[in-house]
Amino acid sequence: MKTWIMLLVVAFTQTALARDGGFSEEALNEVTATSRDFLEAVTEFTTEPSDASYARAISSWKELYTAWKSLAPDYADQTLQRDWTRWFASTRIAEDDLESLITASRCPVPFSKEMIGMLSADMQGIHTSYYLLTRHPQGVNDPVSMIALYRDQPRRCAYLRSITEMLVEKTGTLRAGS
Repeated sequence: MKTWIMLLVVAFTQTALARDGGFSEEALNEVTATSRDFLEAVTEFTTEPSDASYARAISSWKELYTAWKSLAPDYADQTLQRDWTRWFASTRIAEDDLESLITASRCPVPFSKEMIGMLSADMQGIHTSYYLLTRHPQGVNDPVSMIALYRDQPRRCAYLRSITEMLVEKTGTLRAGS
């Protein structure tokens, strides 16, 4: 009985959030703009990895993350957490699987958004993009090493661009649903 009551409360809450949008127009505008800026910065960095483009990508990611947190500062407590986490902010990263996929010679390049969309949330989203920008597989996480890594691994570039494009698309979907 308690389970059914809880399910009814969750359904009612989701309906109420969907009906009133649940998010402010200003916050949605900020997320949309910072998502596009991040895609632009990632595209620039993965096209021509340099100190300046790397710094811009990192800075842009931080602005994007701040915008997401302002959109739903307490998203972990919302009934929509599962969808939110699946789409945008899975904090778990399947590091070994991600690195294996990026270095596997049998996977297509460029990675398609459709293919990445079939992967778990652990291999896409905001935290995965940050992992890819800041964590070197050999543990040398300084900017010089990260820039060299991206110069040497076009598959890593393609993967980061694809998950960032997906993020922009999901932002548009969120915006359309509000």
